[in-house]
Amino acid sequence: AVVSTQSTGRYKKISKSILAELDNIPSKTIKQFEQDIYSTVSDMGYKSVVVMSTATETERVVIVAISQYCRLKCTSHLPISVVEIELKKKTFVKPRTPLSKLMYRYSTN
Repeated sequence: AVVSTQSTGRYKKISKSILAELDNIPSKTIKQFEQDIYSTVSDMGYKSVVVMSTATETERVVIVAISQYCRLKCTSHLPISVVEIELKKKTFVKPRTPLSKLMYRYSTN
């Protein structure tokens, strides 16, 4: 399978620490969050912020990874398990290749 250069560029936006943890997360889990984040961000206005509460470390990692992959500004507040996603562009454009699909291709298991 050929991964587009756009996807590769987006993939490189994800921080190394998040990528390392992302390896252990099933692409199914990533896909669930992608749909939530895409629909939430699509409804947001320019320069608005959405705050997502995370129950587990896995959720936090997935939300941060998807945000970074989509080139959204993302701030993770560790002690209180909250992730802020900010829409800095006028419109949100969904990535052509979703991160879940990319992770599925990159995964070894």
